[in-house]
Amino acid sequence: MYPRPAEAPLLGHAPALPPLPPEYLTREVEGMTIAYHPLARDRVRALAEAAPELRRRLSEELGHPVLGELTIRVAVGPSDVARIVPEGAPTGQETIALFEASTLILALPSANVDDAQVMAGFRRGMAYLALDEAAGTDGLPRWLRLGYALRVAAYGEPARSRALWWASVEERVIPLVDLDFYLEDGALDSVAAAESVDFVRFLSEGERTEAFAHLVRRRRAGEAFEAAIAQGYQTDLNQLEQSWRLDLARHRTFVPILLGSLGLWGVLALAAMFARRWRARVEPEIERDEPEAPPPPRRRRRTRSTPRIPIGAVESAETEVPKVSHDGRWHTLH
Repeated sequence: MYPRPAEAPLLGHAPALPPLPPEYLTREVEGMTIAYHPLARDRVRALAEAAPELRRRLSEELGHPVLGELTIRVAVGPSDVARIVPEGAPTGQETIALFEASTLILALPSANVDDAQVMAGFRRGMAYLALDEAAGTDGLPRWLRLGYALRVAAYGEPARSRALWWASVEERVIPLVDLDFYLEDGALDSVAAAESVDFVRFLSEGERTEAFAHLVRRRRAGEAFEAAIAQGYQTDLNQLEQSWRLDLARHRTFVPILLGSLGLWGVLALAAMFARRWRARVEPEIERDEPEAPPPPRRRRRTRSTPRIPIGAVESAETEVPKVSHDGRWHTLH
């Protein structure tokens, strides 16, 4: 038998549920009975609205009608949880999925908690119970149960994607055969948990959707996990792991680095474009703010003066002309 997730323990028998505390309220939703502490009224309203659609989705994915009758108990605070869990059931978890009692117990902290976190715990518990009902309580690895439940919960995906990206870049991806060992502590944000979710995604999306449902049907019929894998996917688990690692390297390593590089170059190009526009807008304003320089003085136009003739040259020219005196006057001869 494979080990099970901490949130979905097996007690070995059908435990008797303790009676509800007198202050608890109940609500019926399509065959599901929700019993809750009055302080959890608002949270229960959201869970009740989501329960029918979630049950339909799980039945479709697993290829088997699930969760027809179910008891859901919602406690507030650790002391309240101890009053509603069966004897011998573990505590300390946000979600306790007890398949043998057809019961899901949600332990809400007494302080404020994110609504999305409460919904994620509810979806995880429903996924555990549905997978137990569709495929049986044994014969499936812990990584598959946990990976499927976390995938259905759809919470904490960015953190797991970052953890998986770093593990892929640093070449420390955990081999599939060792995943169950690393999931013993029950941490939902570990690299092992991130790998489990991504490998289940690889097994159940796209063209492998029907193969995953076939795997569940074969396990419900009592076939061993490895044989059910071979029948559903027409290959063994080792080949599926190698294909997943190639897909992981392409989508979790190469594509993010490529998109990051393109994004960086795009930011630099936009910065350069905005810088050019800013300079083109600011430079004319700077020129307008500078004081205008006085115009340069106009140059006086130099006029050509009459050439001077030496006095001596005039006198010598005049003496060369013959003159005569008549009646006291001088006359020039022509």
